[in-house]
Amino acid sequence: MPDAATAPITARQRQRILITVLFGMAANSFPVTVLSASLPRIGEDLNATVGTTAWILTAPVLAGAVATPISGKLGDLYGHRRAYLGGFSLSVVMLALTATSQTAGWLIGFRVAAAAAGSITGPAAMAMIISLFKGSERETALGYWTATAALSPSLGVAIGGPLIDLFGWQMLFIIQAGIAAIALTLAWFTIPETEAKPVRFDIPGAITLGAGTFALMFAINRLGPWGLQSAAVLLSLALVPVFYLLFWTVERRTDEPLVPPALLRRSSFVTPVAVGAVANGAYMGAFVVTPLALEELFGFGVTAISLVMLPRPISFGLSASTSGHLGQRLSNRVLIGGGILSLAAGSSLIGLGAWSGFLVVIVLGLLAQGIGQGLQTPHLTNAVGGSMDDGDLGVGTGLMQMGIQFGTATGMTVLVAILGDRTSPGAYAQVFLIGGLAAAGAAVVGSRIRRPE
Repeated sequence: MPDAATAPITARQRQRILITVLFGMAANSFPVTVLSASLPRIGEDLNATVGTTAWILTAPVLAGAVATPISGKLGDLYGHRRAYLGGFSLSVVMLALTATSQTAGWLIGFRVAAAAAGSITGPAAMAMIISLFKGSERETALGYWTATAALSPSLGVAIGGPLIDLFGWQMLFIIQAGIAAIALTLAWFTIPETEAKPVRFDIPGAITLGAGTFALMFAINRLGPWGLQSAAVLLSLALVPVFYLLFWTVERRTDEPLVPPALLRRSSFVTPVAVGAVANGAYMGAFVVTPLALEELFGFGVTAISLVMLPRPISFGLSASTSGHLGQRLSNRVLIGGGILSLAAGSSLIGLGAWSGFLVVIVLGLLAQGIGQGLQTPHLTNAVGGSMDDGDLGVGTGLMQMGIQFGTATGMTVLVAILGDRTSPGAYAQVFLIGGLAAAGAAVVGSRIRRPE
């Protein structure tokens, strides 16, 4: 086991580390799509209402959003190897326990615990990639990271779907726990030690940031089903600025802040995080609205909708896997700006296809979205990584992932709210045009982001 603090890491070791963290990330992300499709069956088996089963997906997302930047800081302070192995170990245990759940409450609780523990692994893995790889090699590695994130849920549908039909939904978590255990074993022998810092963990900063993020994500998530008339939604929205103001005050006054205030004032960090949030909002907003359009306007069922949507994650993954290599020849203006512009054009094409009734136009739009998202994501991530000191990579990448989750939740909520109960072709076209315009604005800003030296 190499020690990054004392021994040089060879090119071959870097490749092994990359493969290991990619495998670990796939283990965490592959069940998402098939789990969503399994919710009705889970609700029936556990005698739970639709509202309760929805929290099987919602609660872990909230837990991950709250825990991710805080978990990233743990890696910065105590070493990314320790954080990664500790988080993964706890996650494996929680996943195994999830398969034993006899009630929806226990299932949700174990899922939340697994998500909170797993949130440590993402920032730690990305911090290691950014610190170990430089220049075009980093962009290539981040391209593979993005491709794995895009393609692994599709693999989960192919493998998990038939097994759930044969053995029940519990088999999904048994398989995930087994794959995660293999990934943990590989990580134990592969991932190097990183330097720990003899400083105090900023507990007040973690509490105020976590509370503000929970209030924000909860309000966005519940805005659609509960509406602005909900007292819980209004209270959450009112608490967001209170907690974030407290967080900023705490960070400015402490000698060892959770998030260095200088990082939040750095445009080279804030700009790509914001651009990524808007781009992911447009991308994931279309992910939610497109199946509705296919069902309502074309009369498609679940299988047909899945087949029509399939080109998007495939083109996303293939585009991301080649995007890093393109960075050696093309500028960020082309890859980030052009990629997000392709995403915007794809949204507009989907809207045109919905309005005109031409399915082929919708498919072309889905392809354009996947290609654009795959082109821009590795280089936007590289821009974020290049804006930070190595000692802040964990919390910085955690904030970036939190921004993506915020953008995703906002994009889905806003576009669905704009659509409302309308089912006409013009209504769907309007929603996709709005998503495309938001992405086009992000493309203009993103085209000005420079590649780190």
